[in-house]
Amino acid sequence: MKNTRILLFVACLVVIGSIIYTFSDTGEDISYTELIQQERNEKDEFLRNSADSPLTVTDKKEFEGLSYYPVDKTYKVKATLVLLTAREIVTMPTSDGKEKQYKKYAYAKFQLGGEALRLVLYQSVQKPDDQLFLPFADGTSALETYGAGRYLDFEIPDNNELIIDFNLAYNPYCAYSDKFSCPLPPKENFLSVAIKAGEKNYLKN
Repeated sequence: MKNTRILLFVACLVVIGSIIYTFSDTGEDISYTELIQQERNEKDEFLRNSADSPLTVTDKKEFEGLSYYPVDKTYKVKATLVLLTAREIVTMPTSDGKEKQYKKYAYAKFQLGGEALRLVLYQSVQKPDDQLFLPFADGTSALETYGAGRYLDFEIPDNNELIIDFNLAYNPYCAYSDKFSCPLPPKENFLSVAIKAGEKNYLKN
């Protein structure tokens, strides 16, 4: 039941992200920023009031909202996907010492700050669907952002292009509570650059 609730929340984030992409293509930066902020407000509301929130009752009472980097379209990049014909199964360790298996789906190649970067997109082995999972760590991890990395989720695109918007990068539930089991990003998804976009570290008030 707990995993189902988490998946439903993640699915909502993917839908909201798709809406943001649609509106942002109009070139109206104000609308894009407002939509990002709306998503952040809705997540704060969920964490503060929902029965499915990972926060404890005490944490909810003291919760004043998550901390984020300012919205910056520099961190919204177009990536080229290199699909993998041999879908290697990778075992990722989790925050509670367990393991989860994923299939390597594709390499996402993109440019950021004049540097060529690459991340691996994964697909669930246990529940394969049309969703792709992107766990990553970067130069802000364990400093300004959660030490065990952050996540992004996508629907499988119709072509070999994918928009990666790091403004939507979010913390796994383990950042809020040690009661959850969260996959840790593989070393091949460690970026040497600092991704100063998306959700920052969660600090209790």
